Amino acid sequence: MNLSSLDFTFPTFVMSHGNSRVHQKSWEWQGNCNECAKRIRAPRDTFCDNYGSSRGSFPACLNAWCAECYRDLTIVKFPKQQPENDEGLVWKKKKDEGRFDTARPGDTLFAPFQCDACWFINLKGRLWDERRIEDRLCFSLIRRVNLDMFWSRESSTIIGMFRLYEQAQKASKVLGIHTSIHMQRKTWAIEDKIGFGDAMIILWQSLQMGKNCSDYQQFESIRKIRSLITTMHQSRGRETIEGVGFKEGSKTHVLAKSTSNSIFFSKFMKGCEKRMGRVVKQDAALSIEILLCLLRSLDEEFDETKTSPKRKREIVMLGSFLTIGFCDALRGNEVFLVEASSLCKHGLQGTNHTRPHVVIPLMGRFKGETGERNVIRVLVEKTKSGVEIRKWVSRLIQILKAERKDSLDLPGPAFCDEVGDVLSYQTMNRLFHDELMKIQEAHPDLIQPDVEVAETYNLFRSLRRGATSRASALNYSETLINLNNRWRATQSNKGKGGLKKMSQLYVDVSLVLDTLLEFSASL
Repeated sequence: MNLSSLDFTFPTFVMSHGNSRVHQKSWEWQGNCNECAKRIRAPRDTFCDNYGSSRGSFPACLNAWCAECYRDLTIVKFPKQQPENDEGLVWKKKKDEGRFDTARPGDTLFAPFQCDACWFINLKGRLWDERRIEDRLCFSLIRRVNLDMFWSRESSTIIGMFRLYEQAQKASKVLGIHTSIHMQRKTWAIEDKIGFGDAMIILWQSLQMGKNCSDYQQFESIRKIRSLITTMHQSRGRETIEGVGFKEGSKTHVLAKSTSNSIFFSKFMKGCEKRMGRVVKQDAALSIEILLCLLRSLDEEFDETKTSPKRKREIVMLGSFLTIGFCDALRGNEVFLVEASSLCKHGLQGTNHTRPHVVIPLMGRFKGETGERNVIRVLVEKTKSGVEIRKWVSRLIQILKAERKDSLDLPGPAFCDEVGDVLSYQTMNRLFHDELMKIQEAHPDLIQPDVEVAETYNLFRSLRRGATSRASALNYSETLINLNNRWRATQSNKGKGGLKKMSQLYVDVSLVLDTLLEFSASL
């Protein structure tokens, strides 16, 4: 972000030396709006909690706004999710005008509020300087944090609660009693113990270039900063030694005083999420028609005499990767766990079985599990739709043996380069996209010309989604789909069952072989 280009009209703030003559009851405060000078009163309008009070050597705060006048400063364009059609045109709804941009009547009743000037003093320990660009940016971030905190609750909720508050106030006057709704707003100390500065950092991070958008980062990315703060806090201070914890089933909960768990911070994060939304970009399912076309194209190129050995190796790596990943409904990262030496030993041992099949051994650390473990997967030699699993696995084994990667003394990845290092996800995904773009050009009926291949299909999820969608279209039972897709749970208790040998696992799997082969057979 180029700070020097910020177009900014510095907001008006009112400070007065010494405590001003402000009514001591915060629910009866009155003043003039900083922006429009209209006469306003609390708690309908937006009064700073420090209104009328001086803190330390700083002037007393007299900052208050009409709810509608306390609005986004607009010097920085913070991302806001809006409903769009396929052409990116926004559906403008009248009820959403000003949503997230201004405060609402009664907001300060239900959220801890200090004005921008007071928070600047809390964080900087000095008064602001209009000439400093960083001060201008800080004010914009502070305003946005406060607004996000307010918008943790919907307008209908705020309106309803404020109406109830007014009714309760009238009742207390009629009865002549002082109740809990007459809660005095207390002056804040010059400090930040609720994580306001951390919230500003999160907003600042949201303005940086993101993975899927050049203008900003998505909420899914910036929310990780909260986890960072919590983790760092838990590794320091008395909580590390004296922290109170309790168990609920298999889960352990720890009580901590991190600023990221404050009421303010929770409200801010909820409001920020509402404003930004969660942009989900799922990988599209790879259809069986596209897969068969792609494998047929690779097969033809492999058989051409002019195809170089290097290119043939690429073809086999990609073809076998797609075949295994799709027919076993694996996530892209799981296919990389196919182990070379065990594949060479066990891969084709089911050829002469009464139910011919290929064996796919996986080895490594699996997400959400503790420790290393081995896994055996079994697939039919050829699916009903014509995917020749045995052909592609045989080609992969031939390459591994030719490169002497079949030694059981030196296990390693089956999807590897000539040296034996595992291929990168980026390399395989690039090869995948190259082949898909060829299909898009030759068969626009399979992949529409306006589809952005690299953004739509990826190895991480497209294979698994494609297989699961195919299984649903073929009316597979939910039990069968779960049996295949939840193999982690069926073959081990979260990796705590010990590291079994591949040969021992194959004996276990052979007992339920027919059931396990049923998923890949009809694909």
